[in-house]
Amino acid sequence: MSSPSSSNSDSQYLIEMCKHRHLRCPSCTYDLYQIASSTCPRCKQELQISLAFEDVTEFGAYTLGIVSISISIALPFFAAIWLWIARAELGDVGILALGMLIQAAIFIIPLFLWLKAKEKLITKSNTNRWGAALATCLFPPISFGSLFLTFYIADYFYNL
Repeated sequence: MSSPSSSNSDSQYLIEMCKHRHLRCPSCTYDLYQIASSTCPRCKQELQISLAFEDVTEFGAYTLGIVSISISIALPFFAAIWLWIARAELGDVGILALGMLIQAAIFIIPLFLWLKAKEKLITKSNTNRWGAALATCLFPPISFGSLFLTFYIADYFYNL
């Protein structure tokens, strides 16, 4: 059992930790950022410091968003490279490859915003975090659809 003075120092340490980190209550998952006491404001549970492995499930949705948006960038980028390599057989496709590179560059914006919002995403509820991650899964089909449309228009005008 801990002495009253060590319990008080643990409480002070916990409050100090929560001033700088988005920790969650183990009972109700309330964000304990900048709490004033060692009791959860929502469920009133007394909080204690303990050693545990970090819960990495909150990073799954974040990682899914990075992968989805990165695929959206990679599709037009590699299609532009393929066009550049195959230009000898296809003729003048420079404007088409440039359009694809612009499309890849456009998808860098959501990737930048996603990376910048990491702290906000991790502190959201599981439903909100996974909802946002699943929304990023719309980017690869949009990217693929715009590539298909680009090739269709190019075929119509350039007879590729």
